[in-house]
Amino acid sequence: MALCTTCKAQDFCIRGIRAMMISIGMMTGAIYLHMWSFSASISETLWPQNTSDLEVSTRQVSRVQFQYQLCHGLTNQRLQLIDGILVALFLGAQVVLPEKMQWNGAQFMDVSDVNMQPLSRIWNMPRLKRQVQDLYTEFWCRRKELASNVWCATLPAAAIVFDPNQSASFEAVRMHLDQWTPERLLKKGQELWRNSSDRSWSELAPSQVRIVEPCEFWFKTKVTEDSEMWHWFWAISNALDFSGEVVSTSEQLKRLMYGGFGHAAFQKAKSLGYSNLRNGSYHVVHLRAEEDWKRHCALWTSWAGKRDNCMNNTFEIGNVLLSEGITPSVPIYLATGLSTTELQHLRESGSLPNLFDIYTVVTKDMLNISQAPLVDDRHREYWAAVDFVISQDAETFIGNSVSTFSAFLLEMRRIRNQSSLHYNGGKVPLEEINLLRPKKLTLVSPIRPAIKWVFTLGDVKPFDSVYNATMVSVQSAQAKTALVPICVTAANPYSDLVVLLVSMGVRVIYHKPAWRATVDSVVGAWNADVEKLERLHKWPADPKKVADRVLRIDIPLLGILDQFVLYTDTDVIFTGPVTWQDLIGEKADSLIATLERKMLGRGLFKQYAKPGHFGVPQFYAVSGEKNQNSAKDADTGVMLMNLPALRNTYKAFENFLFSDDHLLRGQADPAGYLKFYVDSNGQSMSAILPFNLNWKPFWKPNRNAQIVQFYGPKCDTDILPFLQDGTVHFEPYRKMLTRCAEGNCEQLCREYHAVLAPG
Repeated sequence: MALCTTCKAQDFCIRGIRAMMISIGMMTGAIYLHMWSFSASISETLWPQNTSDLEVSTRQVSRVQFQYQLCHGLTNQRLQLIDGILVALFLGAQVVLPEKMQWNGAQFMDVSDVNMQPLSRIWNMPRLKRQVQDLYTEFWCRRKELASNVWCATLPAAAIVFDPNQSASFEAVRMHLDQWTPERLLKKGQELWRNSSDRSWSELAPSQVRIVEPCEFWFKTKVTEDSEMWHWFWAISNALDFSGEVVSTSEQLKRLMYGGFGHAAFQKAKSLGYSNLRNGSYHVVHLRAEEDWKRHCALWTSWAGKRDNCMNNTFEIGNVLLSEGITPSVPIYLATGLSTTELQHLRESGSLPNLFDIYTVVTKDMLNISQAPLVDDRHREYWAAVDFVISQDAETFIGNSVSTFSAFLLEMRRIRNQSSLHYNGGKVPLEEINLLRPKKLTLVSPIRPAIKWVFTLGDVKPFDSVYNATMVSVQSAQAKTALVPICVTAANPYSDLVVLLVSMGVRVIYHKPAWRATVDSVVGAWNADVEKLERLHKWPADPKKVADRVLRIDIPLLGILDQFVLYTDTDVIFTGPVTWQDLIGEKADSLIATLERKMLGRGLFKQYAKPGHFGVPQFYAVSGEKNQNSAKDADTGVMLMNLPALRNTYKAFENFLFSDDHLLRGQADPAGYLKFYVDSNGQSMSAILPFNLNWKPFWKPNRNAQIVQFYGPKCDTDILPFLQDGTVHFEPYRKMLTRCAEGNCEQLCREYHAVLAPG
């Protein structure tokens, strides 16, 4: 029978050969075929590779092979599997895989038993072999290199084999660092095929060239979206599916999670005020806080600069979810290696605020899983595979981008247009070092398009002045701007105003400051010093109100992913849209691009605004209370906060603030920013915001005003009574109230009540 040497004739030939092989097999009881490679003129002997139900008992061997090892965690091994097949595909080499993989691949712990198990326990290997075989045909049938004579033949060699006949002689070859690009792999493969075809060989022991690589080879495989490798990487990834056992365990977990916790999550969210309620889905949080991860992060951070996001927000992850608008109306599956005891300890110590209190969290140990391996270190990668299946189908996946498990899921879900984010913020190292780099990076940009507006709130009574002011600020912001409102409050999550704010779409972070008792102590000493109060013309303070207004200093600690946020007091009304151009200048787009480049490259961002100037603030920006060009007379009721910078200086600021009575002296600066953030000469380090972002009602009318702050006198308690009959309830406000005649107080108070009326 003549060989069929063209791809077009392949299907017809396979059908004829298949019938012949079956007949031969029935007569002989077995089929023993040997495969070897010739030069371009003769490519293979006949054998049926996954083209029918016929099973071939021998393992077919190619002249050029790529052999590599698998090691470490599940996703590292997955990427090694994919990258190895990818490299072999471009070389035109047969893939030689180990038959087993590590089930306990922890990298930074002493592992005495890696528990080697068959690949087929986690991966669907028959499917992988079939689909990779098809990919080899698709890849090589469009090419003219020598390898196409093997892979585009009528009956090609097996693309994947396991533990080939060790008696066969082969020459082990290592690849050079500069040979891992698509073009050079093709060139190297052509060279290897040409050399192998010139060697002497025998039918029983064909001469082979085998590239042998350790598991770390995948760090040399750069897969970028602008290269040919990108398409083939994801084609191989799609071919690599999980085993039926893993999928079955995952589906069982999903059913148990829906049945046992779906309704509870729905009801809990409803009682908290959430209106975007839905059933039948779940979120996944991949929480890395295990001991091996802490050790990894210690090494990771020490290796190079800007590797600063390994442990970021790990213990503020509940706040990350709230500030990003992740609804608690569906369960959260916690994919983690932490034990039940470790999680309970974190919960009791307050290390995971809002995660367990607001969300309905589910772990493996909470579900009665039947016929599955124990949840322990020896089966670490099995349960990672189960977690992966559950994660890839989640409504939202939240992970740690430094983890390859999370990073790969972020990339895969991005391609599938599924919702994902990384709670640690910053970069994705897998992208940064080009191991898997899309054109549009997955990083959390220092400045994102949607501006987060943050305000703080104490435990207020319904319809008092603070309650009304809060409703006006929120409703006017929603009517006039595209800001994302976030409320930080120490109030009970089930209090009336907080539930109402949640129902209005405000993202609420519930926060109990660690310094609350210190405020009581400082205020108690202040109130007891009558002589000082008289000398400073001050009044006794209410510790609760002091704590409420100082609450803003904790905003940088709460896990908000954005580098810059707009803060305002609640006594504001938004009268116009607010954009990044308004906050940092007309060159905002250019500055944002520079921030991103510096985040990814070397060097630091140095284009911060000089103190007293408009632009990107080094710490924060405020508007002048009276003089726009002077930070000395500033009002911190409206601030653009640089959260990382304020976080880095938080401890020193906190010590300063509570070491004396700084938090009790200033009205325009009730939280002490202007006193602490000064240079060695005592000059303010604050950048400046335009007046339009902190206009005052007793100033002249301004059509361009975007935020008006009722600094001092309030509409209900001060301005309207004064305008009606000259009543002054609080004498220090008299001077500002008398200026209302030349200002815009009455009109703004009408707008205030117009906003408030619908509520």
